Amino acid sequence: MEEEFPAAPDVRFQKWFARYILGDWDVGEAPLAGLQRVAEQINAITNCAVSTTLFDSVGFRRLCFPLAENNHRYHDAHSEIYKLAIDGLNKDTITALGARLGNSVRAGDKSTVKALEQIMTESLRTTMRAAFDQISRQRRLADHEVRPPAERFAAFEAFARDMAALVVAFENLRDDLARRLNLNIERCEQRACALRSLPEFDPERPPQPNYGIFPAFQMAGKRVQRVRAGELVARPGRSRSEEALVIEFDDGSIVAIEAATNNLSELASRGGEINPEDANIRFFVTYVPPLTAFAGTGRAASEKIEVEGQSTE
Repeated sequence: MEEEFPAAPDVRFQKWFARYILGDWDVGEAPLAGLQRVAEQINAITNCAVSTTLFDSVGFRRLCFPLAENNHRYHDAHSEIYKLAIDGLNKDTITALGARLGNSVRAGDKSTVKALEQIMTESLRTTMRAAFDQISRQRRLADHEVRPPAERFAAFEAFARDMAALVVAFENLRDDLARRLNLNIERCEQRACALRSLPEFDPERPPQPNYGIFPAFQMAGKRVQRVRAGELVARPGRSRSEEALVIEFDDGSIVAIEAATNNLSELASRGGEINPEDANIRFFVTYVPPLTAFAGTGRAASEKIEVEGQSTE
């Protein structure tokens, strides 16, 4: 019984208790959370560099540690990690990274790891291969070989060590890519997050010249000199919270962008639910063209002009 319930404290339970019961945010990161964090950073770097992500999915935190202390559950846990960390590597992204780094990658029918190794330095290959090989070995036992009966094994601790080694390998890959691509990791994260928030346009409904937003295309190729923004002066029939942007360009042209909605506060005052289709949101763009040099009066050069009874040309 003493072996089943050792007197030594359970460090992971203490971390769990501190974070979720005591609300302590100063708790060390768990291995699966670390994998997801670094994989998201790698995806941010590759997205900024070649407009696509290295990992098809970064849901490492949704995976589980071995569910029992035996070797079968240890193999099974590695099988799930394999799906994201190895099978989930995107060959098209690897090929694009190779082109950006000056390496000709021939992914073809190669495994994802073999393709990735073509853009690695030798020292990085060694670190990555050790972590990937361990996952592959245990995954083969789970998915491709007939297993003998399960044996007692410290699966939880062994899996934790393997995941910690994989986190280090991912961190090395992240730092190597950032250095060779000359990209700031934190800025890549900020940019990737912002890119996910950009609107997606319907190609079947392009803006027409009579649309209020169409003048926005006049901004193309201009250099912004000043931006003003704020809430609009309240007017009858207008929401109090309407906002607008005024963008001034170095050629003297100005673009104002106003958001116009039906009065949702009035709809709400009627009672009942407000459905998405009840909201009508449009942008109105006002384009103020730049001044241009004097180009004559617009009359023909030979036209005579009467000025105070005198004829002039």
